[in-house]
Amino acid sequence: MVMPTAAALVTAAFGVLTLVGGILGFTRAGSAPSLIAGLVFGVVLLVAAWATWQQRLYGPILALIASGLLLMRFLPAYLRTHARWPALPMVILALATAALCLYLVASGRGVHKTVGPDGSGGPLLPG
Repeated sequence: MVMPTAAALVTAAFGVLTLVGGILGFTRAGSAPSLIAGLVFGVVLLVAAWATWQQRLYGPILALIASGLLLMRFLPAYLRTHARWPALPMVILALATAALCLYLVASGRGVHKTVGPDGSGGPLLPG
């Protein structure tokens, strides 16, 4: 399916940018919070990208949560300073990731419909 693939690729790109941004923030400004946040959110987004690729419901949900939190951090910074780096690429990728993943979650497209042996479960169970 095209949509889970697109969502997974955008989420992975967002994760890589977040990792690189955290490392750059630490090396250029000595910002430990930037490093920690970049590593944590970068890894979360890469896990979300993998889960989205595997068509697991928690992938796009995890990406939505991370995108929302990062958007709350970087959108006000961009509106206040109009600095193109790092705020603008983070805002653009957060919006793109959120839009694609929201569509996946709302439509149910690209999610395996698995059911456990007792009839319970759903898309969160490994297929």
